[in-house]
Amino acid sequence: MPILFMKQLSVIIAVYNSAPYITQCVERIIPQMDSDMELLLLDDGSNDSSGALCTKLACDNPLINVEHFEHCGVSATRQRGLESAQGKYLLYIDADDEVSSTMIGEMLKCAESNDADMVICDYKELT
Repeated sequence: MPILFMKQLSVIIAVYNSAPYITQCVERIIPQMDSDMELLLLDDGSNDSSGALCTKLACDNPLINVEHFEHCGVSATRQRGLESAQGKYLLYIDADDEVSSTMIGEMLKCAESNDADMVICDYKELT
């Protein structure tokens, strides 16, 4: 029996003391998303205003879900995101990343047109 997924894509962002970056990161991702996608903001026990910012972003957009928990590190946080994700595809983004305005669509198109299990992209360091 095939597994049915509720969403096409789950974007997972582990957040730890990322207040200076998280809003801009989310604002670059949201325009690329549609109702068949979800954005999971996972607050890993931040002790700055990151948790409150995540909650506000989730209140402002129904595509965003936020979870708060005690600090456990980035690997355990990403694992929690994997357990919560409803997407056929997963995309991990760091809270301080600046993604291109077409990245999500290009990666999904590549995955689907090649029947790929995984798609990897390059990165550009900003100086």
